[in-house]
Amino acid sequence: MHKVYKYNSCFSELITQYISERRNSGFMFDNPAYWLYRFDQYCLDNKIQEVSISKKLYQEWASISASETKVTQNNRLQALRGLSVYLNTLGIISYIPHVLPKAEKNVPYLMEDTDILAFFEQLDRYNPHSTVNSFNRMATEYKVLFRVIYCCGLRNNEACSLKIKNVDTVHGVITIIHSKGDKDRAICLSEDVRKLCSQYKAWLVSLCPTSEWFFPGKYPEQHIPKTSVDRKFNEFWNATELSKQTDKKPTVHSLRHAYVTTYRDALTVFRRYVTHQGISLKRFSFEDCTRDFMLSFMEYLLQEGYEKATCNQRLAAIKAYLWYVADENIDYQQTALAVSHVPFLKNPEKVKEVISEDCLKSLLSAPEHSKIGIRDTTIMVILYDSAIRLSELLNLKISDVNLQKSTPYLRIHGKGDKERIVSISDNTVAHIKRYMRYYHEESILTMDRPSLEMIRTAMDNSTTTVEVEEAMWPDNEDELARLFGLR
Repeated sequence: MHKVYKYNSCFSELITQYISERRNSGFMFDNPAYWLYRFDQYCLDNKIQEVSISKKLYQEWASISASETKVTQNNRLQALRGLSVYLNTLGIISYIPHVLPKAEKNVPYLMEDTDILAFFEQLDRYNPHSTVNSFNRMATEYKVLFRVIYCCGLRNNEACSLKIKNVDTVHGVITIIHSKGDKDRAICLSEDVRKLCSQYKAWLVSLCPTSEWFFPGKYPEQHIPKTSVDRKFNEFWNATELSKQTDKKPTVHSLRHAYVTTYRDALTVFRRYVTHQGISLKRFSFEDCTRDFMLSFMEYLLQEGYEKATCNQRLAAIKAYLWYVADENIDYQQTALAVSHVPFLKNPEKVKEVISEDCLKSLLSAPEHSKIGIRDTTIMVILYDSAIRLSELLNLKISDVNLQKSTPYLRIHGKGDKERIVSISDNTVAHIKRYMRYYHEESILTMDRPSLEMIRTAMDNSTTTVEVEEAMWPDNEDELARLFGLR
């Protein structure tokens, strides 16, 4: 369940639409919704009337308070940047920052076996000693929930929002719906976890027959909140002796880290294929894992609709596992060697389309003869003539532009903090000189156009005088990016 905020500023309707679109795409979007609510209140307090995020408004909102960390500042600016991008897609010109304050890197705490054992010992000792029935029920839920997270590699929100209908305790499969990136996936349960879930499910249905949630909260019609799980995890961990021996503490996600997702998923899919071939898992041995068997396994993955990259990932995991077994027992080296010769699938390289000369001429002549039009034309001319990256163009300073030499050039600060010199033609020099007559006092050549979306908006708005034929205009973002030299 999402917390509903009431937005009242001039951005209220647009913020509501933006949040709705993100959630319809499968994102939780609770944290950005909160920061946009704070931004909405800020606009109300400061009587902002213009429905556009200017650079001045962004900078005023971006200022860090004395008690705020870089992480918090980054989170709220990420939320505002996303709204700015959304506004630009609607044709509302808004400032999009190129660089956000960098949050401190958080190195996760990797729980060892002793840590996990100590945690579950405290978990199993938990007794709320409460007269409230829901608290006693949730004490049992926590014991199953944390085991499911650990044994199945679930995210916290995936476990909390798990529905009873998506837990098949007969066949031992949990189906995750609309997870991160709006993706679904099925997770096979080990036999002991399947039995645990089966017993728990029968117990839960007897207590909460009307609840649809596998882990209901205090009120059965709602699932257990993610924050409650975080709080209980900290409570159980802090009760262990090991918590007093380290400054850094684990989180619920640390249980997921302990679950080797990639290899477990690959082996689960392989096990499913073995049973699909009518072979009993009890009778299947390493000698049966031949080169031909693995080739047929790859064909099976393709038929099931897996991408070639995913098929290669599954094959790589099985190869790694077999070499691990071979290192432990030399008798299986022949099997590992045979499977290592199974080739990976080749992904055909995409043929990059080249913009036609007529389309290029129409595009370069599209901007109006105005201050904005001169800037837009200069952006396209530089990108086309120099083939530099968009980020390199955005970071270009006037001091990096040398037009006085016999061979004019740009000094580019590129990827990997590397510098290079890029020569430019005389025609490009003429465009830059004309541009600098209008913007020579600014230190950044590209001014307030820090993103592809805003460049595209500018190009779309400037095609009123010279219309580009619809057949010649790129249909998607990749073509537009290649057009500007961004790919």
